[in-house]
Order: sequence, then structure tokens, then C-alpha cells
Amino acid sequence: APFAPGEIKAPIFHCYLTWQGDTSTTMTVNFHAQDGGGEGVVYYDTVARNGALDEYAFSTEGSSHRIPGLNAVPGADRVINVVELTGLAPGQDYYFVAGDPLLGFTEEKKFQTIPNDGSPIRFITGGDMGIRGFVRELLDAAAAQSPMFGLIGGDIAYVNGELEAWRDWDAWLSNWEELMVTPEGALVPLILAIGNHEVLGGYDQFDDPLAFAPFYFGYFAQDGHGFDMPRSTVFSRTLGGRALLVCLDSGHLTPVDGGQTAWLEAELAANSDLPYAFAAYHVPMYPSHRDFDAPNSTLQRQVWLPVFDAHGLTAAFENHDHMFKRTKRLRGNAPHPEGTLYLGDGSFGRDPRTGDQAAVLENPSELERLGLQENYLAAWASRRNFWLVEIPGVGENGEGSVTFTAIDELGEAFDTYTLRK
Repeated sequence: APFAPGEIKAPIFHCYLTWQGDTSTTMTVNFHAQDGGGEGVVYYDTVARNGALDEYAFSTEGSSHRIPGLNAVPGADRVINVVELTGLAPGQDYYFVAGDPLLGFTEEKKFQTIPNDGSPIRFITGGDMGIRGFVRELLDAAAAQSPMFGLIGGDIAYVNGELEAWRDWDAWLSNWEELMVTPEGALVPLILAIGNHEVLGGYDQFDDPLAFAPFYFGYFAQDGHGFDMPRSTVFSRTLGGRALLVCLDSGHLTPVDGGQTAWLEAELAANSDLPYAFAAYHVPMYPSHRDFDAPNSTLQRQVWLPVFDAHGLTAAFENHDHMFKRTKRLRGNAPHPEGTLYLGDGSFGRDPRTGDQAAVLENPSELERLGLQENYLAAWASRRNFWLVEIPGVGENGEGSVTFTAIDELGEAFDTYTLRK
């Protein structure tokens, strides 16, 4: 069982998965260790070996690093090991142990790569989590959906980049490791966009991102790893040769306009042959609670929206407002039969807000003041939730569509929408 914050840690503690490369042929194993070990290593195989190291067919060594300054915080110091497994088979179960010959190894765990043979793809997404309230119930309900990965849209552990809040990160990781295991026994890998509560100061920390978001970069190997390498909050993943996912930064560590928008344009253009394209970011363009004309939302609509519209983005996953939200299909701020669906609004654990902007949008004079033709919301509620995203397999009933289902902490599916391409 994962340790409770404040307890003496085992020599190897915390073990979780991210990607740095192809989601069908790679997997990155992240694990924490006490000082005094050597290089981290992962032993793995396509059949269970129950932790017998000499029976695993494969092993890979990795690299290790520390978060600068964390060793000065009593009880917080640790070594973060990163081991990237490559050359994996798509859609394959792998059994593994992670650790260090000097310190020991984890118990055997399991993961599955994403298939690239036209099989169905399913994942869960949400943001604004933390460690309190109904987080554990929501994680339980999410794992029960057998997702291939979890996409988190920022505001993860709610520590604002503060090293002294390390215990909250340990609690968040413990929750994920314990609960985000599918009914088939597979760990659920993470893809994480950044939010304001990962960042000391929240926004506009462009000069020294590593110093202002030490845990986001230090704990999750996604775009390179370690503190001696360039790191970015803007990156993409392809999902089984079926879909593109771009993770964007709502002005926390990377400016919204300029280079990020140019990269977004190039990435969507380069992957135009994929039938689906998704974007994940923190601050919503189409908020359900905060003001529609708030500066960050307005800027994103000014510079990202034309790119989304030009390339026919399938759906955008928005967060930050602590609400349930589903928009109409939109293009150019107006309903359009081939437009993008915007889903959110970041209520994967936090107490829901009241939907102030949603109420405003029901007033025709307010719509006119905001320059909107009509209400952009199709459904909203003050309700905790995550989204289940399901892409049917090639040749299956529903091919050419994608279904989005909102699920609450009781496991109740309370809103479903099927978008047909």
C-alpha cells in the first residue's frame, strides 16, 4: 500500500507511468527512491514473473535527478528515477518491477501499451483535483472504466509550486497509484497539462519555468526529463494512429500567443491525416462560471480558436471553473454542425461552483453585450465529474464517431454526447 504522508518511506516508493514518446511502443516508468542507491532499472516481460528478476526477458536502466532545493525541506528529499522503455509491442500487456539493486524493487505491476491496429481507444479526462473531498471516489469510478490513460488538465495537487507542500504531492501520487488500476489490473498512465496551481505565481512565469513549477517538471517525465534538459509544457501525443492530442499552456509558463500558437498550427497541419484531434489546456475559452471576457479566455479565443476552426479540432478539454460543462459544436464563437465540442470544466475533485457565467448566458441582452449570437452552452451543472472518451474501432458500429460521457463520484453517467465526424 502507498505510504501515508509523514510516515517513514520505504526505500522505493511511488511508481507511476507517463509517456515521452509513441504511446503504442514506449512507456516511461517514474519512481522515487531514498538516497544511497545506484541507477534505477526496470525489469519487464510480457508474462508475469512475480518479481523474480532473473526470469524477466528485458531490463532497461534509466536516469535519476533531484528537485533543486527539496533536500532542504525536512522529510522531503528523494531521488526521482526515470526509465523509458522502448521497442514495445502495441496493445500488449507488460509486467514489470522497478527499483535498484542496492535498495530493492517494487512489487510486480502491469501496464498495457495503446493498440495501433484500429482497435477502440478509451481514456478519461478531467482537471482541478487536489487530495481532499471526493477525489478518491472519482478515481475509483474512473478506473472502473478501464481507461488506456488519464489526461489531467492542470491543477493537480494544488500546491502552487511550493516545496514545503511536498506532502500533498505524496498524497496525490498515493491516491493515483492505489486507485487508478483497471479491473484488468493495469496501471493507468498519465498525460498532464499544466494549470495555475502547479506554478508559483500562477501565470506569466516565462523566464524560469523550472524554478516556478518544480514538481510538475521534476515528477513527471513527459517532454524530456531531469533538470539539465529543455522542458516544455506544450507537447503532443498520437493515440494508436487514430487521434492527435495536443497539450497546451494557458499562459502559466509559456505565452499563449507567439511560438505556442505557431507550434499548434504546425502540429495540427502535420497530423491532418488522423481522423480525430483533441486539445487539453487549463483555462476555458468557453467558461461556465468565470467571465466569458476574462483576459486569458479572450486571448485564447483570439489566437487558438482560428487554428482549431481551420483544422477541424474534434474536441477541447477545458478546466479551471470547477463545473460540469458541455458546449454546442462551435466554430467562430457560434454553433456550427461541424464545429468543435468544448468539454469541462475541471471538477475532478474540487467543490463545484455555481455557474455564474452559465446564468448570464441565458439573458439575451448579456449575449448581445458579449457579442454572441446565442448561448454556447448545451449542458451545465454544479456537479463533480470526469469525462470518459470512447473512439470505436475500425469496422465497428459507430466508426467515424466519438462518444463523450460525464461520470460523477457515484459512477453515474449523467450526460452523453456522440459526435459524428
